[in-house]
Amino acid sequence: MRNLLYILLTTCLLVSCSSNNDSTVNTSIIGRWNFGYSTPYQVESNNVYANQTIDSHIRNRGPEYISFIFTVGGKIRVIRDIDREEIDGTYTIEGNKLTINYTDLDNVSKTLVYEFVVHDNIFVLKRDDTDFYAREIPYLLPEIRDVLVTKVLVEVTYIRDLGANVN
Repeated sequence: MRNLLYILLTTCLLVSCSSNNDSTVNTSIIGRWNFGYSTPYQVESNNVYANQTIDSHIRNRGPEYISFIFTVGGKIRVIRDIDREEIDGTYTIEGNKLTINYTDLDNVSKTLVYEFVVHDNIFVLKRDDTDFYAREIPYLLPEIRDVLVTKVLVEVTYIRDLGANVN
């Protein structure tokens, strides 16, 4: 009986004292984030073929923004897919809303607003691409007329660049 009590006490002590330092989750946006992939999570139109085409287009097209580099103090560098142009701007976070402001190389002010989540080395932006696909669907599907795109919601996943030195 004494041995059983000793075993139980030792087991409880080991379980309660074990540390799991690996369970710390980094939710900081600070750092460099590189494009991973895009996933549509809601595509709606009045045409099933259009829905499939939009879904495929989202999964296969490259990103508009290759990388984001967030620094302390609300500064950001946006690296676009077009000619790998690097543009400096600012960002603010309010709850789960990320707002990015910058002026592109054509001197046009841009404001991007996303829902977002950061979990360790994954950064997911949620955006509404409805207007974009409503304009683009005639070019993607010229053989189909009168397609009405009503909703296109996309998640864009970025991966933290652990080797980046961000100040």
